Amino acid sequence: MSEPDLHWRPKRVLQRASNVLTSNGNPVAAFAEVFMEREDSPLENSVGSSLSRNGLRASIKRKLQGAKDIPLVRSISLRSPASSGQPTRRQTRAFSSDSSTTRPQLVYTNSPKSFGFSYASRAQPTEPLALSPKPPQLPFVPRKPSMADVVVPQILQKGVPMTKVSAIRQKNFVFQLDPDQGQIVWESKKRKIIPIENIKELRSTSDARYYREQFQLAQEYEDRWLTIVYIIEGNYKTLHLIASTKDIFQMWDSALRKLYSIRQELMSGLGNVEMRQAVWEKQYWKGADDGKDEQLDFEETEKLCKRLNVNSSTDALLRLFKQADVNNRGYLDFPQFQRFVKMLKARPELDRLYKKICSTNNRLFDFPTFEVFMRNSQQSSLSQSELQKIFVKYATSSLNESHPGPGSSGAQPSVKTPTTTSPVPASEVKPELPLPTADASVPSPASSTTQPPTTIPASPLSPPIETYVLSLDGFTAFLLSTENSAFTDHHGKIWHDMTRPLSEYYISTSHNTYLVGHQLVGVSTIEGYIRALLHSCRSVELDIYDGDREPVIFHGKTLTTKVALREVCHAIAKYAFVASPYPVIISAEIHCSLPQQDMMADIMKEVFGDSLICAPIDGQRKIEVLPSPEDLKRKVLLKAKNLYVSSHEAIQDKGVSVDTESSSTEASASEPELIEDIKLEWQKARAVKGQAVKELKEEIKKARDSEAVKELKDELKKARDLEAVKDIKEEFTKARHNVIGRIKGHGKTPSAISQALVGPPTATAVAVAKSSDKRTDKPKVKMSMNVVALLVYTVGVKCRGINKKEHYAPEHVFSLSENTANKILKQGMHDLIKHTRTHVVRIYPKGLRFGSTNYEPHRYWSAGAQLVAINWQTFDMGYMINHSMFQRNGRSGYVLKPLALRSPDKDLLSKRTKHILDIKIISAQQLPRLKDASGREIVEKAIIDPFVEVSIHVPDWTHSAFLPTSADIAAYSAPTAPTPSTASKSSSATPITKASVTPSSANSTSARTITYRTGAVKNNGFNPVWQEDLHLPFDCVGDMMDLVFVRFAVRHEGSEEEPLAVYCASLGSLQRGYRHLPLHDAQMSQYLFSTLFVQINVHDA
Repeated sequence: MSEPDLHWRPKRVLQRASNVLTSNGNPVAAFAEVFMEREDSPLENSVGSSLSRNGLRASIKRKLQGAKDIPLVRSISLRSPASSGQPTRRQTRAFSSDSSTTRPQLVYTNSPKSFGFSYASRAQPTEPLALSPKPPQLPFVPRKPSMADVVVPQILQKGVPMTKVSAIRQKNFVFQLDPDQGQIVWESKKRKIIPIENIKELRSTSDARYYREQFQLAQEYEDRWLTIVYIIEGNYKTLHLIASTKDIFQMWDSALRKLYSIRQELMSGLGNVEMRQAVWEKQYWKGADDGKDEQLDFEETEKLCKRLNVNSSTDALLRLFKQADVNNRGYLDFPQFQRFVKMLKARPELDRLYKKICSTNNRLFDFPTFEVFMRNSQQSSLSQSELQKIFVKYATSSLNESHPGPGSSGAQPSVKTPTTTSPVPASEVKPELPLPTADASVPSPASSTTQPPTTIPASPLSPPIETYVLSLDGFTAFLLSTENSAFTDHHGKIWHDMTRPLSEYYISTSHNTYLVGHQLVGVSTIEGYIRALLHSCRSVELDIYDGDREPVIFHGKTLTTKVALREVCHAIAKYAFVASPYPVIISAEIHCSLPQQDMMADIMKEVFGDSLICAPIDGQRKIEVLPSPEDLKRKVLLKAKNLYVSSHEAIQDKGVSVDTESSSTEASASEPELIEDIKLEWQKARAVKGQAVKELKEEIKKARDSEAVKELKDELKKARDLEAVKDIKEEFTKARHNVIGRIKGHGKTPSAISQALVGPPTATAVAVAKSSDKRTDKPKVKMSMNVVALLVYTVGVKCRGINKKEHYAPEHVFSLSENTANKILKQGMHDLIKHTRTHVVRIYPKGLRFGSTNYEPHRYWSAGAQLVAINWQTFDMGYMINHSMFQRNGRSGYVLKPLALRSPDKDLLSKRTKHILDIKIISAQQLPRLKDASGREIVEKAIIDPFVEVSIHVPDWTHSAFLPTSADIAAYSAPTAPTPSTASKSSSATPITKASVTPSSANSTSARTITYRTGAVKNNGFNPVWQEDLHLPFDCVGDMMDLVFVRFAVRHEGSEEEPLAVYCASLGSLQRGYRHLPLHDAQMSQYLFSTLFVQINVHDA
């Protein structure tokens, strides 16, 4: 190399090390003039001498005086840190062209809110540009943000003091943001941790004004306020912080939001294999490095393996450790740690599958072999060209070794093809956006958000498909990719036809949305509305009562707290269309006086503005058919009981509420059921009271602050006095006397309700007739015409029966409690199905569900009901099924009902088929560990013996279920598993017993459930392998597989606690074949690294 070349090269590399050049080797705009001046000057010192970095820095500093508006911060990269054996980290990163490490970079951006940060890539060869042609520029492809984009200033990593605000006091703590382990850390009485993946929402400045006003703090704190909503141990919690300065606040807000965005992307399904692996390596590398010396000795490595639930002996781990320690130094640096992890994560079950697939083709996994695998095993319906695009992405060509696929190098593929194994048309698929190459420019915020994804066309000089071969690594990458997702709607696009009438959709619905806990003593807050709306809930509930000045919302005749209607409306207006653009239905139970009804109407008009529907959108006075979700985009609809429509129905006096079908009181249960329910709920209430007293005692024991102790003692005194329980008991006593009085008054004549609903089987109509109870003469509250004017497409009416004699206008909506709905289903659901083809029906939980438990909603979906209300604050099986249903159709909150429930063709509903769901449980990967209330992993409970429980939940749409006979049980069971169990659960607390499944009774809360399980794998939570087959029988009506739900639960042998991890989806959304299921916690938040590898098939019985 010539003398000028020698001088040019080290200087050019040093300039790149200072991160003042673009990835193409050209200076950034701010420094172009500086480098042009220095390019002609000779290098004053040799490479080995002290380079004049100070002179370069001085020049840069002078140039920065004219570019003060460009912030300079240090970027944290997920690439390999330098080995400790190297001379100095800075020199190694600058001069080592073959190093696998990546340096921190100085980056710049014009917008603090954009993702326009430079991409940290590995050091590129620095040959003179004059001697090598400039590589061709690839078309720009927008990409998803990566961890290399995240800027975390060192000051945040070391910790900054901020004020923690609570209802009792404000106190300063030092808060740290750890980007590697992905957590917020601060020291209180003990070390507190919030994992970033546990964060549900971030609110800052005016978005958090509600809490600032609740704490009665001055407005001057608003522009430095940060609220973090997160979950620990299944409970929602909030952390309120005030930064000391605006600069500190902006750094925290920006960095935390970017880290949160990356974690949310990883928790939205499979894919992002490279990024997921990088996050994993950095998180566990830092957590295992106790000495903070960027080295892991064998003791630290063995401790890490224990933390990971690795079931290996010390000798086996030592052998892997020595294989990774290629320099025989007795410790691992980061690249060697990566080598160790790769050996630790070896998956022999995939190796066996790979060899089995290509055994018929001389052990060659070429495209014909891949196509056979996709057609036969994966049951793919993609065209051959679409399969070729997927294959080329993960395979390697022998003629193009310079551009291998991920199968050989593990590199992120540079071309992403818009293909999927989903039956959704290819034109509807939203492709995943790859990371750019080193030559790709960083997008502007506008281009990254407004431009559609761009596909790079295949080069005409691409190697022929015959030269490509899929390696084991490439096959593994494919199985873990979004192209092989188990969930058909993984692309996240809204693909259902959204132009059908509202009555043809299931609508995500919340019950008593204002509550975040118990139905009797819970807290009413806007948080319930925010959480529900951010999860695409499209129908929320308001119970509106008279307030001191304006209407308030709370659960009537209970001890729940109150929240102002105006605050709730502001929250709905702010969050209504963040997650979905489709209409929100407010289901209101109006219990207030006429003046406050007028206030209610005025508040809604003021807050919602043009979004509130006040008249038919087409201008027609008479509504012939309901509008579609597309017609009502970004609109708010009010649903309430219209007394003027219902005046001829002789509504009886059941209190002063406008909506007589209130979920606050239970008027639909039969007398014996009501008495039994009261007894059960009273026992539960006593148990809750006892638990509350116990918790208060524990809090007093822990408390140090005298004022806090005094407050807790007062609360304990109130609880011991049983004032709250006395009030509840009085309500139960009144209800019981009411029931007994009605029974005595009726004598031997059954009530009109009982006659209609439990009459002879031939009477298909359900008539809710007038009650003969005339004992009370309380006047009905009249209805404000201002409120009536807001009832357009959702006019609440009383259910007068479902038969040919009764006529309902298209806009008429009636509500049924679960008990009434159960009786209708027992009698026969065809009349209700016919009604819900053109009308909307709402189902709500019975009023005696004090613990906010849920029924299983697919029971009522199978009858066509659209608004099936769920208690969103309770994470039980009902919530899980509801969550799984509305993950579909782009999480829009609207799902098109099956054709059998929309079409008048009776033959569809008469079609009944029998099937067997075949599940092979193969293996699991890195099962989650339990965490304590502080967010830390519980190491003491490291040993787990996992097994997998698979249950199928079938609506009771027939009275003769398809079940295995006792002779078939052994055939359906896995060889090493205990005897399988099938059950029809009457509640979530009922244990599964050995019994045949029978149709659900009229007052049951779940449909038919059939459950089987595998055997347990001893002492292995890292990579347990089962290879066991389970076979679950079920029946289906009208091909409505979308209403059959399958749950996979990973449990610990011998533990009665909630599962370690779960996955739930409708059978109609589950792809067949070999799939990795992303596992979730009990709140349905996805774990970052936990998966279950299964094979899924369905065959006719």
